[in-house]
Amino acid sequence: MLPLSEPLTGPLAARRSQAAHVYEVVRRDILSGKYGPNKKLKIQDLADELVSAPARCARRCRDQSLSS
Repeated sequence: MLPLSEPLTGPLAARRSQAAHVYEVVRRDILSGKYGPNKKLKIQDLADELVSAPARCARRCRDQSLSS
């Protein structure tokens, strides 16, 4: 395990950066009132909002090829 003072690099850093970005976006949306009280935050709905259109298309194509 890396000491906390060591900066992360490579795929691990990218994954952590993505997670931090998603956390900030969802937190901001909750605090701004985008999601009302008692609204369930569904992973798929959040993913659809946060993922770019080309990535969604690629994911659908991949899923369709796997189900064929």
